[in-house]
Amino acid sequence: MKICDKIKNINLLMKEECLDAILLINTKNIRERNIDYFVSQPVYDFPCLLIITNDKIKLVTSLLEDIKERGIEILKTKNPISKEIVLEHLKESKTIGIIEDNFPLSIRKFLKGKRLVDISKKMAKNREIKSIVEIRKIKFSCKIAEECINEIKENISRRTKENEIVKMIKSVIAKYEEASLAFNPIVASGNRLSIIHPFPQYSSRMIKDFCIVDFGIRYKGYCCDVTIPFVLGYLNNKKRKIIETVDEAYRKTLEMIKHTKEVSEIFRNINEFIKISSGCELKHALGHGIGLDVHEPPDISISSEEELKDGMVFTIEPGIYTKSFGCRIENVVYLKNGVKTLSNAEVVEKL
Repeated sequence: MKICDKIKNINLLMKEECLDAILLINTKNIRERNIDYFVSQPVYDFPCLLIITNDKIKLVTSLLEDIKERGIEILKTKNPISKEIVLEHLKESKTIGIIEDNFPLSIRKFLKGKRLVDISKKMAKNREIKSIVEIRKIKFSCKIAEECINEIKENISRRTKENEIVKMIKSVIAKYEEASLAFNPIVASGNRLSIIHPFPQYSSRMIKDFCIVDFGIRYKGYCCDVTIPFVLGYLNNKKRKIIETVDEAYRKTLEMIKHTKEVSEIFRNINEFIKISSGCELKHALGHGIGLDVHEPPDISISSEEELKDGMVFTIEPGIYTKSFGCRIENVVYLKNGVKTLSNAEVVEKL
């Protein structure tokens, strides 16, 4: 999306919320992805402020950083996050939009007497429709993920340890300068399969008959998120049925999206299919938006009032969990004149 379109959209948001300005802050400890969105590149842990007033966007950054984006005024100073800088640029602003969770208490103290409005949800929704440039970056993150999956496929066996799979993923990422893990990978086997998101342990125990690997790649700021089930040995009929049902639920979701865009209806139908097929129900959302953050709108859940639109990028991740077993498949898809699958996670059998 061009900067002029971003400005147009943000002006509409400011009008809706009766804002005089928006203040976004990035520090070594607080990563503000909305700044990445406006400047079209990751600002990493550089200390900087993004100030939006009327039709102007200003980025106040340190003397050391080299950030350029047409349509944004770049101001360089020794200490960008200071009381003087904040007050200088917001002295006329009475109502200011902020990202509540990412807003430092120290800055809040500078703004006593001004009304601060949390616009987190609206800013995230503002990023729902992806531009061609954003899609390219997400596609490339999926390409790296595909390479990781192939590396695991080649080397995995019943004797592979959980921590060795993580090393395989990291070895592939190391080949790409602007790539990193989007989150700590989850490798689950044995009793940990029954936990939806088990805490990453990277233990030295062997995975044996079955495991799921859930990981994400961040490339030039943009993420993918995939989950692959690996069948490596004998599984009883009950476990086989769960894996087959999850696989079919994933395919049915892709098919449903061709016929309806109402998120809650998609969730309801897939949940009913899983219930009839396995006696279980979905215990988490059927998917989530993805982009600069791993989890963004839309949320593919029963409570969602959204409709899917062209330009959205999101995951599909049906899962079934019992007291002693679990399975999930997750891929990134793009909606544009139909459903396009950007990643290639599937059930892998290596017996």
